[in-house]
Amino acid sequence: CITSLCYLLVGDIYSLITYLGFVQWLAIGSCVFIVIVFRITRRHHPRPVKLKHLESNFIQDTNTMNFEKYQQKGVL
Repeated sequence: CITSLCYLLVGDIYSLITYLGFVQWLAIGSCVFIVIVFRITRRHHPRPVKLKHLESNFIQDTNTMNFEKYQQKGVL
């Protein structure tokens, strides 16, 4: 809904894409920055969700699946 309203105001789709991309990366960057700040300032705060091993296994499995998929197609 908000994107549609912005498109009506802007009129140029490429400037809208640029603007929304900037806003998205600004939000992602601020989230990463806050996580780093909380890791330093709230060192002993309880963390109920720990995904270190799950995330690394997911990323490794995803990369392996993509490699095997492209290897089967003959791209690699």
